[in-house]
Amino acid sequence: SWDRYGMNALIDRRSFLLGAAGVGLVGCAADATAPAAGTARMPEGLAITHVGAPDCPWCRMWYADARGPWLASPESARVTLLERNVPMFRVIAMESAWPADVRWLHDEMRQRGLRIAAPTFTLSEGQTFIAGGAGLQAWNNVILPAVRARLAMTA
Repeated sequence: SWDRYGMNALIDRRSFLLGAAGVGLVGCAADATAPAAGTARMPEGLAITHVGAPDCPWCRMWYADARGPWLASPESARVTLLERNVPMFRVIAMESAWPADVRWLHDEMRQRGLRIAAPTFTLSEGQTFIAGGAGLQAWNNVILPAVRARLAMTA
């Protein structure tokens, strides 16, 4: 029979994965701070951009462990947090997978020889790239120190 080979489960898994990819694409446009398509404008002040994927375990760890404390910190009131998703973890290094409004950050990281993996974090001010890194360690070792240094310059 058809299901003797687990085909129904295989079809269900494919439907789930395709649906999850669609959710990731919808999530890219859900942020109200995202510029209109084609304009690629960033907020004028400091902005942290988090690029992850719905199927990324490290992204989920960042959401569980670091996002809440960041949002509760006094620094977060002075910095815009942009959260973007690529459709799947395995395509995060592909420029074409990045949402158009933050794709220039992918280019900046490549030009500087910075690794792009999930999650990727960048700090920018307007259209100026300040710092970037990939992986959970980049949050604590690159992004937070860069944010604090930049905010100290304007205090």
